[in-house]
Amino acid sequence: MTEKNLVPYVGSDLQGFSGSTTKPWGYVDLIVTFGKEKAMNSVKVQFLEVDCPSLYNCIIGRTTLAELFAVSSTIQLKLKYYTKDGQVATINGDIAA
Repeated sequence: MTEKNLVPYVGSDLQGFSGSTTKPWGYVDLIVTFGKEKAMNSVKVQFLEVDCPSLYNCIIGRTTLAELFAVSSTIQLKLKYYTKDGQVATINGDIAA
């Protein structure tokens, strides 16, 4: 991803848990598919690009979780969501990855 792929961000600065703030470089809207085969559900997700050290590649926000009708469990490393045909699907996390 290069800077020319990003749409300029005009919102407020982001604030971390420690109180520090950072200004996003921009954002990009991408279609993200959750699950495989019959358990697939695709939604448009807006990703902010920030210069910030993190253990994660990306953080899925409340807007995306709401659009998926998803519930996450951090302790169990699971995300449950509804597929397009109304079935409940589960994505399992891997702490070693």
